[in-house]
Amino acid sequence: MVPEPSAAGGKITVTVFKVTGETNTDDLSPAPDAWSRPDIPLHAQAMLKNAREGIEPDQPGVVGPIKQIEALQKKGYPLAYVGDVVGTGSSRKSATKLRAVVHGR
Repeated sequence: MVPEPSAAGGKITVTVFKVTGETNTDDLSPAPDAWSRPDIPLHAQAMLKNAREGIEPDQPGVVGPIKQIEALQKKGYPLAYVGDVVGTGSSRKSATKLRAVVHGR
């Protein structure tokens, strides 16, 4: 459910973290790297570990774009994950919540 603009406090300024293509469960929470379901830092480290247009993993295939995300956070606005296609289903919802926990929103 999307709140009415007045309920959200009007305008919200965010910095966009754009992810091209489809985001699937393995992009957000790759099972081989994040085997422990409650280990949020482990999941966050492996998120988007494979390079794609606009995504620069810290260690391709191992560690996702943490430095890229930190650079965007330095702009001082909340970070918004924006993808061409972000799948539905419990796994994606769980992984999306994980991102909110890691980034505090």
